[in-house]
Amino acid sequence: RGWDFYDVLPTLIEKGVRYIQVQHSPWFLMFSFPSPHLPIIPQNRFDRTSGAGPYGDAVVELDDAVGQLLQAVEDAGQTDNTLVIFASDNGAESIAYSRALKYKNWSSGPLRGLKRDLYEGGHRVPLVIKWPNGGVPAGTVSRALVSQIDFMATIAAIVGIDVPSSAAVDSFNLLDEFRGVSAKAVRKTMVYNSVAGQFAVRYMNYVYTAQRNGYTRDNPPIAWRQKYAYVNDGT
Repeated sequence: RGWDFYDVLPTLIEKGVRYIQVQHSPWFLMFSFPSPHLPIIPQNRFDRTSGAGPYGDAVVELDDAVGQLLQAVEDAGQTDNTLVIFASDNGAESIAYSRALKYKNWSSGPLRGLKRDLYEGGHRVPLVIKWPNGGVPAGTVSRALVSQIDFMATIAAIVGIDVPSSAAVDSFNLLDEFRGVSAKAVRKTMVYNSVAGQFAVRYMNYVYTAQRNGYTRDNPPIAWRQKYAYVNDGT
């Protein structure tokens, strides 16, 4: 109560930076950004900075916020030995359709589907990892299949903790994948679902689902289908 939405992200960043500044021993920070989630309200100084409307401006603000946290790590002299993981929890919101038509900016790239959908645009999200002293090569791209549930087994391996057999049974240690030294895929399958309770399973580069339509709430507008060559999608 009494919150000004415009102050939320700056306040969180201030607290995150302050936390980093006072650490003198191994530390952990999970920073959950409220942006670019709804409501889309970037600060005024980011207005019209993206060329992709308010949502694009909110992404620019997010980039600036990440930069402030990384700069705090750098100022603390801890960049080389700090593991940084940046990811999203799901695909874009349904407003992505109108934004794609107005600004020619489609959030899901080559994929179809958005948040809540069964299609991969609702589930495949960016994952960026930075760890100079940890053997993660800079400027490289991995095609490995990764789930965020794998972070538990991976980080446990990094810090030398044995995960009990009854915990995180579906979490894989992907440290060798991140380092680019894995001889074969560690995770080969992944089961995921939509908000409507539909399920799909991915095996390597293949996805199987028994559903005829992977959209669960909003079928793409006709104009979007025509623009992105999914003319019969959602019908």
